[in-house]
Amino acid sequence: MREQEYENVLRFSGRKEEELTALFGPKIKIEFKLLDGADAIVLGATGEGSITAEPLNVLEPWMAFLREARKRGIPIVGFNYGAHLMTLAFGGSVTRDEQRKEIGSRTVRKTQDASPDPLLKSLPNSFVVQVGHIDRVAELPPGARLLLTSDDWENECWSLPGEGIYAFEPQLDLDQDSLIERLIDYQETYAADPGELEHVILSLQPSPESPKILRSFFDNVVCGHPSPSQ
Repeated sequence: MREQEYENVLRFSGRKEEELTALFGPKIKIEFKLLDGADAIVLGATGEGSITAEPLNVLEPWMAFLREARKRGIPIVGFNYGAHLMTLAFGGSVTRDEQRKEIGSRTVRKTQDASPDPLLKSLPNSFVVQVGHIDRVAELPPGARLLLTSDDWENECWSLPGEGIYAFEPQLDLDQDSLIERLIDYQETYAADPGELEHVILSLQPSPESPKILRSFFDNVVCGHPSPSQ
């Protein structure tokens, strides 16, 4: 699934392999020098993991890493686990909600603050996304603005305006077909009840707008953002 995520980020972002360096968190030493020369950070999902189950000593080095990236003015986009890590790093809160887990296709709506936002302004007022998470953003970080909401959960996307920092609950790395592949791989975590996987798969919808967001992040946010060296 790491390979699937990497390939989808490349495909949906329009980047070339030499432009995107992939780091697998548990396998690397977290050092600020990893930020040297970075134009942007993409924080992905984590499969069966849950940030609410992570001990603070595991999370704190990564949160410090993100705070340093923010201090350097490096744009950041995160989805799923990545969005939850960003939320905690910048002062918000995340909760685990077994009763209202989001699995499958969902419709999200833009808030008033999303209309002029460089990342989302070209998207329709509502569009379908693919989701797969049990943890949820409960409280936004100080200064954050809500950009996307839904009937299932209020906080679907937030940003720190003017900083090029965005956190998404939806899986920006997934379309309808790749979500099916991932749900089958993680069935015991997300769709273990009898018939649940089949029900979710049959209810999926195409999400043609969602994969455009990563490309928009690079084309309209990163390329329009002052470089960290400036």
